[in-house]
Amino acid sequence: MDLFLFIFLIVLVSCGSGVANAWLKRRPPRERTDPGLAKEMDALKSRVETLERIVTDRRYGLEAEIDALDEGSRRAAG
Repeated sequence: MDLFLFIFLIVLVSCGSGVANAWLKRRPPRERTDPGLAKEMDALKSRVETLERIVTDRRYGLEAEIDALDEGSRRAAG
């Protein structure tokens, strides 16, 4: 095999693999048709939203700080 043909084939394969890789990354993901999985994902998303609401609520943070101060005063007194 000629050296230049070998180099050309290497360049051709590497460019082809780069194009194939880019095509695979841009391809839209397949939809999962499992209804149980979709229902479970929706339930988990709802739970995470609820937890985020609770944790970011000002009263939750205030109650945690009060509890921490209360525990600190109990340790100092005890």
